Amino acid sequence: MRHEVIVILIRDRFEEEPVLLGDINIMDPSTGQSASVNLNKTALKRMRAKVLEEDHLLYAKLKRSGIQFIKIYTDENPAEKILALMNRQ
Repeated sequence: MRHEVIVILIRDRFEEEPVLLGDINIMDPSTGQSASVNLNKTALKRMRAKVLEEDHLLYAKLKRSGIQFIKIYTDENPAEKILALMNRQ
């Protein structure tokens, strides 16, 4: 019996292209802890760079392992993307 793993990455576009919001309060829903952060130009540049770096490392690991993956944004229809992936196989 053969098993196949397909990774589905769920991402909000804000994670890749954050916008200037200035001072905001954020909360970790799992712990309830909150913090104040400033989303200024410097912070946004660091956030974008970190997401790109982490994506690059993840994609490289998945490719080395022979694992297929797709990225679905929260504003997209997931069924369409998953069906397109299945039809490619």
